[in-house]
Amino acid sequence: MLKNKNLAIILVNPQLPENIGMSARAMMNCGFYDLRIVNPRDGWPNKLAIKSSVHAKKIISKTKIFDSFENSVSDLNFLVATTARRRYARKDHFFSFLEIKKIISDTHKVGIVFGPENSGLSNEVISKCDCIFSLPLKSKQTSLNLSHSVLIICYELSKFYHNIQRSSNIFIDIATKAEFNGLMNHLHQDLISSGFLNPPEKRKIMFENIQNMFLRANFTSQEIRTFRGILKKLKNPIFRQK
Repeated sequence: MLKNKNLAIILVNPQLPENIGMSARAMMNCGFYDLRIVNPRDGWPNKLAIKSSVHAKKIISKTKIFDSFENSVSDLNFLVATTARRRYARKDHFFSFLEIKKIISDTHKVGIVFGPENSGLSNEVISKCDCIFSLPLKSKQTSLNLSHSVLIICYELSKFYHNIQRSSNIFIDIATKAEFNGLMNHLHQDLISSGFLNPPEKRKIMFENIQNMFLRANFTSQEIRTFRGILKKLKNPIFRQK
C-alpha cells in the first residue's frame, strides 16, 4: 500500500472517541496517515480512541489537535466539505466520486472535512471550504456513522491517489488556506473600513458571498500576493488622489 501525504482527514468537533479511533483505522487501511482533529469533545489523548484504532495507533499518536478550523487547514490548498443533507450555500455540490477526482487531480494538498456526529458541519465551516460532497446513497436516510463515511471516501480516493503516484505527481500552485485566509482577512478589514459591508447585521452573509466568489477562483500563491498588493495600493491616499 502506497502512503499518501497529499490528503488530510479533518474531524471537526467529533463527539465519540471510538469514532476517531475507527476513522484512523479506516485511513490506515487505505494508505492515508494525516489525521487532524478540531476540538474533540472528550479531550485528547483519549484511551477509547487508542483502543478502537486497533492497528492504527501510529496514526493516533501523530494526530494533530487544533483549537480552530482555520488553523487545522492552513497548509492545505483545497477543502471538500462532507454533508449528508442538502446545503444552500453557493458552492458546487457533488455526489459523484468521479467529479471529485477531476477537481482534485491538479491540487497539491487536499483536506476532506467531516463534522460532528449529531449535527454535521456548521454553515460557517462549509463557507470556508471550496466545494461540498455527499455520498451518493439510495436510501432517504443518508446519514452514516462518522467512521463509515471516512472509510468509504478514503477507499474511493485511495484508488485515485495511488494511480496518480504511480504515474506523475504534478500539481498546480494553488495557494494554501493560510494565504487565502490572509487575503480574506485583509479584504474584510478594508471592506468594513470603506463602509461597504453595511448594514452590520448583514455583514456576515455579505462577506460569505464575497468569499465564495474568491474560493471559486482557485488563486495561486502569486495571485494572492498580487491582489493583496492591489489592496494596499488602493488604500494609499496618495495613489487615490492621482
